Amino acid sequence: MRRVLAVDRPRWSSGDASFVVELFEASGAKNVDARRIRGSVDLRFDDVEEQNAFEEPDVRAFVRDLYHRAPWAAYYVFPSQDQLIMYLMAHGASLAPQGDGQFNIVAQPEVISAFQDVLMAAAVYAVEHGDDWRQVVEPWPDEISGSFRYDVRKVLAAKFDRHAGLRLTSEGWVGPDD
Repeated sequence: MRRVLAVDRPRWSSGDASFVVELFEASGAKNVDARRIRGSVDLRFDDVEEQNAFEEPDVRAFVRDLYHRAPWAAYYVFPSQDQLIMYLMAHGASLAPQGDGQFNIVAQPEVISAFQDVLMAAAVYAVEHGDDWRQVVEPWPDEISGSFRYDVRKVLAAKFDRHAGLRLTSEGWVGPDD
């Protein structure tokens, strides 16, 4: 179920994403609540066309602030092409015109790496909340390297194996009962 979070102009024009971070933190206070809204928050910005929101400098600043304050925010954000484009454009990707009036998004390796860091943080957040990291990482459009999912497994295994009651099974991460 997709939940639209419409950010009003005074909030996004300030570039301060504190209220979204606080909303996510409150949702994460109980594991069961965090899992209930995982991957369902569709960020929208009032007074801006959805497909062109990344063109607005203040919206880009808002998105940068959100992921700076809460790199794990991708746990809650609806994993869509629009949200991926918003992240990439807010972090330095650019548009390259094609001959037919269309544009390609060009993201430098450091922008893709930063997005991978965000997904890694979301995977860690998922495990910390007794959730399966794959259900957080895999729905995102596949703009990452083929070995990324292996890297996530490796990091999570090192961080959580036999830690805080969390264990890796063939079904994914199993956490303590809520």
